[in-house]
Amino acid sequence: MNSVVLCVGDALRPAADVPPAPQAAADRLAQERFAINLAALQQLQPSVAHMVTSVPMPLQWTFGRDGFLTALDEGYWWTGCSVPLLAGRQMLKNLELSGTVGCFVHPTHAGQLRACFERIQSNQAIVAIVPDPLCLAVMLRCEDFSAELAAGRLGFAAGWDWTEQLGKLFAAHPGLPLPQNFVRTSLLEDGELGQFTTDAQAVISAETSRRADRIALSRQAGDRRTRPTGRVLVVASGYFRLADLSGPALMNAICGDDAADAFVHLDPDRPLSASPLAVALAAAEADAVVTANTFRHDFPLIVPQRTAWITWVTTPRIAPPVAAAAGDGLLLADPQWRDIALGVGWSNQRIDIAAWPAGLGFALPPTRADGKLVGLLADTHLLDVPPRLKEFSSQGLLWEMIADELKRRPQALGGEPLRYLENQMAKLGLAAEEVDRQLFLERLVHPAYQQSLARAAIAQGLPLALFGRGWMDIADLSDRAHGPIASAGDLAAALGQCSALFDPNPTAALGAIDALGLPVIRPRPLPSRAALPPLSRGRVLSLIPAMRWPSIAADGGDRGCD
Repeated sequence: MNSVVLCVGDALRPAADVPPAPQAAADRLAQERFAINLAALQQLQPSVAHMVTSVPMPLQWTFGRDGFLTALDEGYWWTGCSVPLLAGRQMLKNLELSGTVGCFVHPTHAGQLRACFERIQSNQAIVAIVPDPLCLAVMLRCEDFSAELAAGRLGFAAGWDWTEQLGKLFAAHPGLPLPQNFVRTSLLEDGELGQFTTDAQAVISAETSRRADRIALSRQAGDRRTRPTGRVLVVASGYFRLADLSGPALMNAICGDDAADAFVHLDPDRPLSASPLAVALAAAEADAVVTANTFRHDFPLIVPQRTAWITWVTTPRIAPPVAAAAGDGLLLADPQWRDIALGVGWSNQRIDIAAWPAGLGFALPPTRADGKLVGLLADTHLLDVPPRLKEFSSQGLLWEMIADELKRRPQALGGEPLRYLENQMAKLGLAAEEVDRQLFLERLVHPAYQQSLARAAIAQGLPLALFGRGWMDIADLSDRAHGPIASAGDLAAALGQCSALFDPNPTAALGAIDALGLPVIRPRPLPSRAALPPLSRGRVLSLIPAMRWPSIAADGGDRGCD
């Protein structure tokens, strides 16, 4: 709160009483940041880059009281705030961005944008509406946004013709998803927000229609193709999520450098290739689409029916087949899910087995023999009721009821978390459409179960080590926390300290943990089974009718050759 008081107070007086930072350092940093931002912006939005280069700059560069670069305008703080980053963090402390892209309406300082990026995920993007060219020119001097610009995580609808610039941004980058929500600070009045969002929604609505037409044309063109293209589109996340490593494992297993011409990778966690249109355009030129845990059913009317859709299934959630898409198939990471697949309509001929590849396809070093710990690998969270649910008393009650039960009795979860959640909802009379089940599962059910499981394992004397984000925040477990795992290197380092792994998954199924080369301790034993063939190019290609390439023989094109 102190930062907000300072910000308001500074708007009423000049900054003459503030000891000035070295002027030369501020000037030099402002010019360096502008140059690097301009180079990145030129690649993404050349018209916006051209706009800001012609903006006169009548300001004096200095550092705010929080150390963030800012400016003085005739001796007054730019935007009336001496702590731009701290104020931005305070105003956006409760920001939760849903979807891939958010639209930040009228930010007035680079500190607000930086605070926004501190709150969102690294696979999410912001389009900032900045109607004043001078304001944007100042932003690009106050902070280095070159990484966000280069990754397509930051775009601008800038200038007095910002609506036109917004349309140009989406037209030039069809892979960028359209914003699903708006972000603002408390500095923007409701009336102003309403006008901006009305104008932005008109642009978004027109672009939605235009993209729907392009998807339809692309799908039709794909269905008219009569000859194979020899290409496989691999839609796999490159984003390292400890909770779900199926995307990187899929990409690593079948997208080797020597297969670059055949396997085309599309990363749905890269904002510039995350839209349905991006998938449609790429799929129209491919004989097959290969994904992990997503189905044609999840992308209705996006991919041509003649393009095979092959899903590598690593969870028991299996969607039914689409009747008109006879070339689709499943690769199951656990054979016990075959009955589930048959039950929803898949035939045996369209199902094969492909277990997790060794080391998940990462270049992990061999496991060491001197590890002393039992590692539990999972990100976790505090179990506080999210702010967005506090206005719904029944959902808040549901949250607290589940948190209390799983803390006392983790075995109450059973082997099917979704069924457990739905049973708890039924006790309070909550319908499916009333509850964000993904939110409850990811932010409550799984972390509550894992925390309770960790306490039980420690109580039994296991030398448990907790690897992942969030464990330091759990008071009674923080002494077992060993830091986050945010990369393959972090994963290798964690495995090097362990003699065994403790499975935090409530289901008795094969998972990524079984491919890491260490013994696995489970609360629920796995059924015995023979060794399974791992995921590989050969297993993928054997399910695709159009794939009959001589070069595949070396990789095991026939089933069972891996």
